[in-house]
Amino acid sequence: MNCPHCGQSFEALEGQRFCSFCGSSLERSNASGQTTVSETNQLGGPAESQYQDGSRRPGEPYVPWEDIENVGFFQGLILTARGSVFSPAEFFSRMPLRRGLLNPLTYGLILETVGNMAGYLSGFLVENPLFPQAHLTGSLMMIVGVLIPVIAGLWLILWALLLHVSLFLVGGANEDFEASFRIVAYSSAPDLLNAVPVVGSFIALVWKLSILIPGVREVHCISTAKATAAVFLPLVCCCGVLVGGVMLVSIAAGGPAG
Repeated sequence: MNCPHCGQSFEALEGQRFCSFCGSSLERSNASGQTTVSETNQLGGPAESQYQDGSRRPGEPYVPWEDIENVGFFQGLILTARGSVFSPAEFFSRMPLRRGLLNPLTYGLILETVGNMAGYLSGFLVENPLFPQAHLTGSLMMIVGVLIPVIAGLWLILWALLLHVSLFLVGGANEDFEASFRIVAYSSAPDLLNAVPVVGSFIALVWKLSILIPGVREVHCISTAKATAAVFLPLVCCCGVLVGGVMLVSIAAGGPAG
């Protein structure tokens, strides 16, 4: 069949309701020319078609990664990454807010682990001055490699917690923690750039921030200014703690000499 939105031709599976390429609905329009929207979404739950203030969410909630039984594992991964990276406002405006943490956690773990592992391995080819792993012993190299998925999972949870606390501080926490976690997890695609030696991690961070801001804005229904403040507040606090720690260490190290 041909998708009525992107025009791509593909063989639809039985019961498939969304395009395998663009993720748009395959439902036909009714006689009045309006697209029919089911009362339940593709995962069997109620369609979250409204914000808390009653305004309409554009389209039925949908994330390709959460529909891999229809679009396939790799296709779901690619479509979700492409949508979140290149069309974050549209992607997060359609993201289901309450479907559990397992799907976004798995997605984030896959991309974070692959990106960080690729960056870790590339460091042996081009030395990173911030983390010279080429000087690690064989046992330490293996330990670090094994810990990368664990650290990635903990980092996703920590960043989501910090983001949600920041949203409370700026008065923008209009959804629960699950929604904030989903934003963070589905913003993981730029971490694949960690594979680029030295500058990849910096580019990944900047790109991720550019995804998080519209994601927070669309999901929590707040202004861009509030979303920006909520996203940058944890970074400012972490940088402040880091600078303060370095200053304390410097003072402690210089004290006895004086």
